[in-house]
Amino acid sequence: MQAKTSDGYLVRLFSIAFTRRQNKQVKATAYAKASQIKNIRQKMMEIMVNECQKSSLKDLFKKLLSE
Repeated sequence: MQAKTSDGYLVRLFSIAFTRRQNKQVKATAYAKASQIKNIRQKMMEIMVNECQKSSLKDLFKKLLSE
């Protein structure tokens, strides 16, 4: 995903998400449904673009490295 910072830099961001087991789950694996994956990706992209557009490049790196 590419986004432009408030000071004009073009930044390419990558993200990764993991699923976890629910309480009392017996199965060893926990997979998300395709519709859930689509919603999660959409929300992640929305958050990343908003944070990029609000911040300068320096502030963005401070946020990313601190979190």
